[in-house]
Amino acid sequence: MEIARRLSEREICRIFYPNSSTLTAAERRKLDSAVKYVERDRKVFDEVLIGRLKGAAVNAITFPDKRVIVDYRLVRCLDQDQLISVMGHEAYHAKHSKRMLGVAAVSQVAVWASGVAAVYFGALSTPVQDTMVHLGFLDIPALAATAYAGLSSAQLAVGKVVTAIKRREETKADLNALNHGSAQSMISALETMRAANGDVYTSYEGKVLGLVNRFIGLFEPHPKFGKRIDVLRKHV
Repeated sequence: MEIARRLSEREICRIFYPNSSTLTAAERRKLDSAVKYVERDRKVFDEVLIGRLKGAAVNAITFPDKRVIVDYRLVRCLDQDQLISVMGHEAYHAKHSKRMLGVAAVSQVAVWASGVAAVYFGALSTPVQDTMVHLGFLDIPALAATAYAGLSSAQLAVGKVVTAIKRREETKADLNALNHGSAQSMISALETMRAANGDVYTSYEGKVLGLVNRFIGLFEPHPKFGKRIDVLRKHV
């Protein structure tokens, strides 16, 4: 099976409502013009799909098979230069799609390897073994609890590393947009998206839920819009 296999229609429909008729003729020309400009040197995208992303996010997403999904609301709220910058951002993801698939595969191996190590050095350590011998039976609940704790800890640790890699890729994609448009056009596009989405996609209020929000934010693959804008302002 190819690492960058083509996604099935069912997989796409899980996150996306395909509907190209949501754009007016002028908006469609604007998007087509942006894609054509980004692909002026060579073809980057296999296909551009238009519709609405499920959920509240106004965004564009590029898949490993180099198909890009563009939310029609994004096309409507951005001008031509901003849209070119956003498609330049997505072009980076299309060109380096296999890189993140490799990271995902390695991370899964790392999670299970770390979990096995946790079980070996935890559940099979001398204190636990002594307890099992003292009780006269194999303490399955203790072993299961240690295995679960080991796997959970490994997932959190590896997940944080993968998040850092993804955020670095997002920064590179933002900078790649400068090959197709100005830093100011990308900044204004991000500011428009921030107004539509918020700085963190999941937002809870209150002391307890605020802590939950911060924890979720640790694994958000995109840097906050403010940080992305600060990086781009250095290139204005």
